[in-house]
Amino acid sequence: MAPDTERENRSAFWCGSFSEVIQAMSCTENEGFSPVAIDHGRNPRNYGPLREFNGHGRVTGPCGDTMEMWLLVRKGRLDRTSFTTDGCVSSLACGSMTTVLAQHKVMDDLARLSQRDILEALGAIPARHRHCALLAVNTLKAACADFTRRRDAVQENGEAGGETSQTKPQAARGVALPRRE
Repeated sequence: MAPDTERENRSAFWCGSFSEVIQAMSCTENEGFSPVAIDHGRNPRNYGPLREFNGHGRVTGPCGDTMEMWLLVRKGRLDRTSFTTDGCVSSLACGSMTTVLAQHKVMDDLARLSQRDILEALGAIPARHRHCALLAVNTLKAACADFTRRRDAVQENGEAGGETSQTKPQAARGVALPRRE
């Protein structure tokens, strides 16, 4: 089976490009989603890579969806965050809500953000799509780990600040989770 066909079979909402996914949400596909979840799926906040960042994470979930997040931390607090995903509308909604809830938090608070927090903030999402919230949280945690690694490397080299940013994306250290059988 071709990869595109496999993806279509894994997710009833996946239709192709970002614009195709947004256009494909008809009234029948909204069933089981709260108005907040529909809004974040159709109008994701903070979508697209940051030009300047000091933390980046990429995670592929068991469903095959991949999400990336970028962080810009200043003075120990998350100043900006963004994400991309090749996944379904649920992935868009969960990634969007994760970035909204993460904004302006200190790093310790980001570590405590959970799948439940994302799902509660979005309201209703069908059970078969709730893993998208876990994908979003795991991607945020991967980006936080990357930020910590970068900060520690800067501090070990004796450079001041420890919150340097970069302006060009580099290859991220992705975390691949096992696929569900």
